Amino acid sequence: MRIGIVYDAVYPYSIGGVEKRIYELAMRLCSHEVHLFGMKYWPGSPQRTKGHITYHGVSPAVPMYKKKRRYPGQVIRFTLGLNKYLNNHMGRTKLDVLDVQNFPYLPAFVCKEYCRKRKIPFMITWHEFLGSQWEEFGLVGGIGRIIEKKVLGLTKNVVAGSPLVQRCLVSRGIYPISLITNGINLARIRQAKPMREHFDLIYAGRLVREKHVDLLIRAAAKLKKSVCIIGTGPELSSLQKLAQAKGTKASFLGSIPEEELYQRIKSSSLFVLPSTREGYGLIVQEALACGTPVITTNHQKNGARLLVGREFLFRASVQGIIDKIHDVEKHPHIPSNILSKDNPPRPFLDWDEIADQYESLLRKIVIHPSVAHPPI
Repeated sequence: MRIGIVYDAVYPYSIGGVEKRIYELAMRLCSHEVHLFGMKYWPGSPQRTKGHITYHGVSPAVPMYKKKRRYPGQVIRFTLGLNKYLNNHMGRTKLDVLDVQNFPYLPAFVCKEYCRKRKIPFMITWHEFLGSQWEEFGLVGGIGRIIEKKVLGLTKNVVAGSPLVQRCLVSRGIYPISLITNGINLARIRQAKPMREHFDLIYAGRLVREKHVDLLIRAAAKLKKSVCIIGTGPELSSLQKLAQAKGTKASFLGSIPEEELYQRIKSSSLFVLPSTREGYGLIVQEALACGTPVITTNHQKNGARLLVGREFLFRASVQGIIDKIHDVEKHPHIPSNILSKDNPPRPFLDWDEIADQYESLLRKIVIHPSVAHPPI
């Protein structure tokens, strides 16, 4: 099959859950021809082929965040570039199926029209659903909510990347939905050895407002615990200043190789995810596989909460983090991956198994496309 996958950020130039998922799946679809459409992070030609994967840089790589928020100009520029590239450069190469990630929404309309004209099966993979949470963004949020609702009706070929997203889509009348979660690289995690440098607490992820890393820094200062913060983002500078002002023993490591990430997690006593917006929380699954206990917020938009038990959930506040850390320290015998009764244990799946599920779904869509491409 010729498989097309669309997302503006490209791994490893950008490190996030969605681009990591796309990379892991694409690497394992080695018996197929995979085309990844994203921003052009590399010099030279917009098209770069590595083995069975062809990367298409459809627009210049510009920062995704401006003034600590997602930059609409980047989304518009990528969408226009994608439209031009698909129509001007993909005329002779007909894809068998095109998978566009739901966020940042606008590219989905371009892909829909492109697939309708060329009679290509079209699917959308949803990694998060904001719904009423758009209200937090004012006027822009109102527009975003309308666009998100429109994207819901573009195709019947729908994939949810997590149980939380699946529930949200079902509640909006979207059915059937294929659930294909994220996987982990079990072999790499097992091979990773703990480092000599130890941290009491660790966080890894984008440094953006909804991750609430500031709460972790404040809690670590009050507890006089060391904290390792891995990742980059628009909040980096303000978080560094906060750590200095509070006297927090914090180490900001930026983006690091995957092997070192696992080593750092294994060398830490507790992984803390204060986020109130997670579609799935891949890093939580990886931390648990490393054998490190995880605590995270008890928030309805935090999909990562479904990966841990109620014993490891806290309210999104400094005191909430402090209280939960004390609870975990008092009961170290509680397994780090125990799940609550309403969320029965699920084994961690390797990316190989997830890729098999993904490939099987793509074959079904190609053979029996369920959408007739109604006009937008």
